[in-house]
Amino acid sequence: SRKAILYPAGYAVADPETCGTDDERVSNVLRWAVKNGAWIHPNVSTGLFEVPGKKGLKIRGVLATGNVKHKEKIFIIPKKLLINIEQMKNHPWLSSIYSETPQLHDSIGGLAVLLLVEAMNATSAIRPYLCSLPPMVPLPVFYGPSKLARVKMELPANERGAMDSLVEARRDVIQLHYMKVMPTLFLKYPDLFPPKEFSYERWAWAVSLIMSRTWGRQITDPILNKKTGTNTSMAHTMGPGADMPNHNASAYEAMQDKAGSLVLIADRDVTPGDQIYISYGDKCNAEFLAHYGFIPSYASVKTCKSNATLHTLGKENTTVSKWRREWRNKFKTFLTIVNDDRFRSSKAYLAMQSSASNPGLPSHLASDAAPASSSSTANLKVHAG
Repeated sequence: SRKAILYPAGYAVADPETCGTDDERVSNVLRWAVKNGAWIHPNVSTGLFEVPGKKGLKIRGVLATGNVKHKEKIFIIPKKLLINIEQMKNHPWLSSIYSETPQLHDSIGGLAVLLLVEAMNATSAIRPYLCSLPPMVPLPVFYGPSKLARVKMELPANERGAMDSLVEARRDVIQLHYMKVMPTLFLKYPDLFPPKEFSYERWAWAVSLIMSRTWGRQITDPILNKKTGTNTSMAHTMGPGADMPNHNASAYEAMQDKAGSLVLIADRDVTPGDQIYISYGDKCNAEFLAHYGFIPSYASVKTCKSNATLHTLGKENTTVSKWRREWRNKFKTFLTIVNDDRFRSSKAYLAMQSSASNPGLPSHLASDAAPASSSSTANLKVHAG
């Protein structure tokens, strides 16, 4: 018999032991994708690869089992397999809630709800993909202080200060989108969204997946148009299978074809045994670490964005630090309240819901907390929340 696996508290996939071994999970999702219209190059599979500079550490990536020529297509993931908030329009029971709940039209928050609903459904149509997702995304936002301090020392000295701001910005994303969406669902649909099932730990798992493995894709949203006057938005979008390649700066980014499919192509001639890569975009080392949990084996020469270096701006740093200190305390209070059924209708709960809609976010953090509207989500460009 197989040894029982202890999964992290936030892992939301139902009956994970039935997903199979790691190898089975990967092969299952590729077969499922092809069965549902994806095209995968016949000379492409997955394998384990040594991490440069990390002796004994291996990660899964895309493996060439035969020759693949430069600019040959590797994956074609059809539009119907791409996962974003648009999928809620035709969902068996989320569709009506989606149409009457503007908060679910939030690109990150709405997708997190969809992922959790489907993850907790053992008969979900996308279960092979959900089973292939990691039980925990090893992002620095989840590190303890000592591990974060140790990892920061691997960065170039001039980027270490930016790391703190980047990590806290990821925490902002997780908390702010939770407060934007979940209090409304807890109050309006308590039987469908019990707080103990839609816990913050599970929310953090879902959002960490969205932050680390989505593309920006333009969608049309008439309901959002009624609220904001904008009929289109850039939605965080997951591409089953296409999120398997690891990063290399010389590789190509994904592209969209005329049919709306997500397409990955080879950046060079590839021979059997080679790893096939994709580019995650042009970022500094600290951004790669904060967004994806790794530092590239090469030294990125990209300068960190200005909003990631607030540590150098004394006045702005004071404003941001004050806001974060106050917000973290409010958020901690809310989590205490929401997990106590006696207080679900209390004034304190309602007050927290109200403050969530207007958190007083400093303008410097707007692009980090609302990434779907930032320049990092150019059409089908990898972004990280």
